[in-house]
Amino acid sequence: MGTSTRGFGLRIGFIFSMAAFSIGIGNLWKFPYVVGNNGGGAFLLVYILLVMSSTALPAWWHNTAGVICGAQEYLYGKTQPMKI
Repeated sequence: MGTSTRGFGLRIGFIFSMAAFSIGIGNLWKFPYVVGNNGGGAFLLVYILLVMSSTALPAWWHNTAGVICGAQEYLYGKTQPMKI
């Protein structure tokens, strides 16, 4: 069997991926700045809470569930379970 490398198959896939990344980062960076400057401080707090709850909490839950269910043994070999 030949070796395969990970990556983009076509250059256009890379270009589209970087464009999507840039647009997403621009949204997370500029939108709160504009809202805060225009007197939307209360909305900005809600926005930050929603961003954190849609990214940080699912990531935390995914890791916690993996530790409790023993999925890390499947991924990383024999490890010690977390004591609760």
